Amino acid sequence: TEASPDTTLRRAGLPPLPATPPPEAPVDALALATAPPPRSAAAALQTLGERGAAAARRAAAEVAEATHRGRTLARSLVDAAQYVVRVLQENRGRQRDITARHDTLAADQARLAAALTRLGQAVRGLAPTDEGMVAELAAITAAEEKMAAAEHDRGELEERRVAKERGFDERDERTRAEVARREEQLVRLSGELSAKSAERARQQTDRSRIEGQLKQLSHEIGDKEAQVLKAQDDAQQATLRAEAERARTRVAGLEPERDDLVAKLAESEAEVADLTQRVATEREGLAGLRRALEENGRERRRALGEIEADAERRLAEIGLFDREVAKRYLTLGNLANRSRLGDATLADTYREIDEVAATISQQLVEIGSLQEEINRSRGGPFNKGLIVLGSTAGLALIILIVLLRLIFR
Repeated sequence: TEASPDTTLRRAGLPPLPATPPPEAPVDALALATAPPPRSAAAALQTLGERGAAAARRAAAEVAEATHRGRTLARSLVDAAQYVVRVLQENRGRQRDITARHDTLAADQARLAAALTRLGQAVRGLAPTDEGMVAELAAITAAEEKMAAAEHDRGELEERRVAKERGFDERDERTRAEVARREEQLVRLSGELSAKSAERARQQTDRSRIEGQLKQLSHEIGDKEAQVLKAQDDAQQATLRAEAERARTRVAGLEPERDDLVAKLAESEAEVADLTQRVATEREGLAGLRRALEENGRERRRALGEIEADAERRLAEIGLFDREVAKRYLTLGNLANRSRLGDATLADTYREIDEVAATISQQLVEIGSLQEEINRSRGGPFNKGLIVLGSTAGLALIILIVLLRLIFR
């Protein structure tokens, strides 16, 4: 059998022949007829340039659009800020007008209350028959009686306070006079005690000196007598006896002086003891008087404090009754104003009340109108402006925080 070319080549150690390519697919004539002709290098460059220009135009358009949007946003922010500021300024002016009208309103209301009070006081002398007015007049009379009683009690309390204070003053004056007298007595006794103590000290010194001399002379006499017994010479014995006798003579002269000093010293001791006791008594008496002054002061503060507290309570009651009377007169005047009593003496008061009431009504209308304008100005546009400004401020704060974190990272 004839070997294939591939087998022969394998036996010869050569690579096999390449495989025969498959037959090509039939050519699409329509595709070939409509296919664009191949482009040259110049045409390719021209196409790239056209695409770059188009991209540049689109980028420029986008930048312009972004710039327009940014300007629109900035303009919106400015408009919102201007609107909010304008509304706030206008409302501030309206609020000032409201405050001024409130001040005027308060003055007019005070005028109206005074006119109604005068009307009530005038009506009291007309003996009205209306049940409401009669009841108010009875309440006014009762309150005035209570106020008069409270004023009477307060007057009595003031008299008690004056009497108490006078009594405490007199007691203090007597005690202070006694303190002054005791202080003078204490100074005098202290001086006498000091002098007597000094005298006693001198007497004790003199007694000690004389007793020392007597003791020395006694020793000297004993020595002389012992020497007399030992002496062999009569002349020497006579001399020693004479010296001993002179010593006895000196002892005899010093003993009366010593005895006198002892008596005087005993007297001085007694006087010093007495003066010491008297000084202690005076000091104790002064301490008691000073304690009495302090106690009198405490008692004064307590007693006068109680009286003043009672007086303050009476004063508070008087103020309460006085306000009740004023309120009752105002209510009586209001009732009389509604009833429009026909007394000719009340015509001027009625006319004043009507004028003031009309002024108050006009003030209330103007205040209400201004407040309504403020409320309307705080509607949708104002709130939207605040939201825009708040959002912008929050965004700006976030951007600032991010930038700071980037800078200090």
